[in-house]
Amino acid sequence: QTTFLKLLRRSIGNRAKVRDIVVMEDLDAALARQLQEEELRASQPDGRGEIISQLKGCLDKVSKYEDELLQAIALSVMPLDELKRHAQDALALNASLGEPLELAHEDLLAQKILLWFKQDFFKWTDRPPCQLCGCANTSAVGTQASTPEERQHEAFRTEVYRCEVCSTMTRFPRYNDPQKLLETRCGRCGEWANAFMLFLRTAGLTARYVLDVTDHVWCEYYSSRIGRWVHLDPCEAAFDKPLLYEAGWGKALSYVFGISIAGFADVTRRYTRKWGEVSSRRRMMSESDLASLLTRLTSELRGGLPREVANALQVRDLAEQLELMEGSSRAAGSSEGEALPGRTTGSEEWRQQRGETGEAGAPAAGPCKPKGLATSYTRAPDMGLSPVFTAFGRVRGGACRAAGANPTQEVPEKAFDGRATTKWLDFGGGGSGGSSWLEYRLLVEAGPLVVGAYDLVSANDCPERDPSAWVLEGVREEDAAAGHLDRWTELDSRSGVCFTGRHELRSFIVTPDPTKRPACRVFRLRITATHNPSHANCVQLSCLNLYDAATMPGGSSSSSSTSGAVAGG
Repeated sequence: QTTFLKLLRRSIGNRAKVRDIVVMEDLDAALARQLQEEELRASQPDGRGEIISQLKGCLDKVSKYEDELLQAIALSVMPLDELKRHAQDALALNASLGEPLELAHEDLLAQKILLWFKQDFFKWTDRPPCQLCGCANTSAVGTQASTPEERQHEAFRTEVYRCEVCSTMTRFPRYNDPQKLLETRCGRCGEWANAFMLFLRTAGLTARYVLDVTDHVWCEYYSSRIGRWVHLDPCEAAFDKPLLYEAGWGKALSYVFGISIAGFADVTRRYTRKWGEVSSRRRMMSESDLASLLTRLTSELRGGLPREVANALQVRDLAEQLELMEGSSRAAGSSEGEALPGRTTGSEEWRQQRGETGEAGAPAAGPCKPKGLATSYTRAPDMGLSPVFTAFGRVRGGACRAAGANPTQEVPEKAFDGRATTKWLDFGGGGSGGSSWLEYRLLVEAGPLVVGAYDLVSANDCPERDPSAWVLEGVREEDAAAGHLDRWTELDSRSGVCFTGRHELRSFIVTPDPTKRPACRVFRLRITATHNPSHANCVQLSCLNLYDAATMPGGSSSSSSTSGAVAGG
């Protein structure tokens, strides 16, 4: 935790009641009166009342996350120690490879929580299954008033669905009580952000709830190492991709607010590179009135804090405002963009109705991944492969990384697990001029080796995304020893390659000329084109298998006989 947060906790005291944790009781009452007064003045048609109502609702929500009993319950279902250990292991791995991360432990912990929450804990619900027969084929009937029990857990709206098999009616209360969500573990974006925010606070991260008034919510955490607030969307497992909604989903943003126990902020500029268009949609109240409102409400929240804490928060606020002004003023196309996908959660029909499918390969206007957030190495899951791989000299025991990935399932590790049923996918590799890379690196204790052959296995769908042109490169041992890890030597290159089916294995021999096949410790497949760039919004690959020339049968013979092991997964 940052120093100011520790002081904040010390100043507030160790009180379990939510209202006492937010501010001292008299200040809490003063803020409540302030909000009520604002609501009473909110009958004017400029939308002031709607903004105040939504901010008040979000403040009530984030206040609950500070309850010590609630955090204890969250901790009981969260493998926090394991996630912290994984974050520390990632730091140690990259440091041992001479690639120390510019991210700190808290940043990697935020990533680990994000992936755990998406992959293992919460589940997206378009339509609930039948409560009687379990059939997934249910259809919406409408909404009903919530029952007293449902309202006890802050479900103010309950959807009703009819089973198409047995006609049983199933209720789907839209719970807002984070403790109840720890039990149900399902919902849509509102439930996802609500439960996820609780876990961020339970882990000790400085976090805030983010409200997009055009109907989406997510979170941010403050990174001491990076020196700014970082975007986190649990539904999409998106880390620091603030332009995802505008450039990927195609949303027309207007107001985006960040809400925490320490204040309110208008963070819209972080999420757009089209401020001129966005500002034309901001008609709910004048910009000056909005700024005054947020300043006044924030001051009420911080009124009882020690001066040094309040000053630290104010300095952070000012730094954020400078950052937001600089970011939103960057002209579209003024720097290399990152291809961002449309929304991935929810049924296709639901996403189309919301207009959030985006355009294939839509580039972000300006960088979403700030300088310093390098792709980190992870251990390749290749030590438990079939003996067939070992017999043919499959390189194992290294670390991998890529130019990009589609969390949480289609990550670089999947290209090295020997299974045709998984894949790595990078949205940055699609479209005309798109490119990507996939890297494999031997650990420090392993010696360099000569790659004599390699396999590529096509993924499960969308042949337009298959690699069709690439270069296999390596860093010579003498270059690596001298610290020149960016000095790549071409080992093999291909173009015009066409996979004829899904899960198809293609094997390639690296030239036997020893002058063109040096011993290397780092290898990279640099993909320069997909099969159909005009239709591919990404590049994908099921497997990349590298073979050690010294242990291959016949020295440098084709590795095509490994296809049975790969296809069998």
